[in-house]
Amino acid sequence: MTSKEIIKKTPWGNVVFKLEENIIIRLSGGFDSATLLYTLCDIIEKEPDPTYYKIIPITVTKVGNKYNDPKKNKANLFLTSDNVIKHAKKRYPLVHIVDSEKLEIHEWWKDSTLYTKRQQDLIDKVTKSFKNNNWIEYNGVTKNPDIDISPFEKNPELHRQKKLVRGAIKDTVSVHFPFCNAIEPFRNADKRIVFSLAKQHNVLDELLEISRSCEGGSGATNNFTIDCKDGPYSDEYVCWWCVEREWALKNYDI
Repeated sequence: MTSKEIIKKTPWGNVVFKLEENIIIRLSGGFDSATLLYTLCDIIEKEPDPTYYKIIPITVTKVGNKYNDPKKNKANLFLTSDNVIKHAKKRYPLVHIVDSEKLEIHEWWKDSTLYTKRQQDLIDKVTKSFKNNNWIEYNGVTKNPDIDISPFEKNPELHRQKKLVRGAIKDTVSVHFPFCNAIEPFRNADKRIVFSLAKQHNVLDELLEISRSCEGGSGATNNFTIDCKDGPYSDEYVCWWCVEREWALKNYDI
């Protein structure tokens, strides 16, 4: 079966999705990657032979150092990503989603690039098991808003405000990386595009319930049982990612 491209239209731009026999997805369990997984499942389930495709999630989680510095504690993304996979399997029973490949990283604060490096390690591990090149890797990263949205914290990833030109497809927000079989379908649009897609597929409420975007520490999140915006310090400080999610939720529907 040859590869296939599908275009989804949203108010924030047209998105290109490409299907291959094996689909690797970077799944953190955040709203962006969860929406990406659900959208791919929705596309695949409408294919004449959904069983031809296999989705392979990869998840990297940061492990804190609670005995020395509690602020370096991070939520266990394995729990969130596994929960997203469980719900996706239930909603899209015809789609073959395998258990995620997982990796922990320690002392992540010493190298700002370590998280993406370890994601790539997992992707390399997965692709070595393929006997052909019929695979594609997805990253659900979005462009950050072009305006200041948080009264608490400056945009911590300013580089994501810049439009990525290389591989961009005309009249779409998708960015292809043809030399490594990779695609970032939301890269040139902000987070409002994923809320629009979730609404389009009637999964918005479910994804709001099961995904987690908060980067708050253990104290602000009651040991990661709530988002920091709902915690005891919400009137003083909320992490940038919680603010971004709320901003997109309020502004996606035009």
